[in-house]
Amino acid sequence: MTEGGIYAFLNLVNGKFYVGSAKDFYKRYHVHKSMLINNKHDNSYFQRAWNKYGKLNFLFVILEYVEDVNLLEEKEQHWMDLTQCYNRNIGYNSRAIANSNLGVKFSQETKDKISKTKTGIKLSDAAKANMSRASTNRNKEKWPCPDKSKCKCERCKEIHRLRNREHSREWRANNRENYNEYMRNYNANNP
Repeated sequence: MTEGGIYAFLNLVNGKFYVGSAKDFYKRYHVHKSMLINNKHDNSYFQRAWNKYGKLNFLFVILEYVEDVNLLEEKEQHWMDLTQCYNRNIGYNSRAIANSNLGVKFSQETKDKISKTKTGIKLSDAAKANMSRASTNRNKEKWPCPDKSKCKCERCKEIHRLRNREHSREWRANNRENYNEYMRNYNANNP
């Protein structure tokens, strides 16, 4: 089971923050970070703050774990109302209403526009090599079962999830307190 819920990116310099929801914190963190680093984030206000203060001045914080993904938008709205993060003096959210793309089907016209913006982008040799290496290593020791099958037991899912999380030193560094607490709880409950 993936960990999801409500998160925030907190600016350690001025205290402003961006609130969002995710089915998987790890993946969502990396999507945000990738867009911000490449100066392509959808939220231009948040992007400008990231550019001004730098990535070392932003902390990814988990506000609430939500097991039922159907409640994500409702919980995100609760946190947005509670924190008023859409107020420019307080936060970076551009909308006062939580809108999730969860389950949204894009029209063919929208898909074509997205495709057009991606057409012609040339990847460097280093980027291609990294993608190749990631693809090659994707299935090595992915599942803990002896036959490397995609076992559905909870133990295997948990070990797989922890292995994936542990591969990102940067994620752990940015979320050290949450990670250490999670590992203490996991180790206490799974001797």
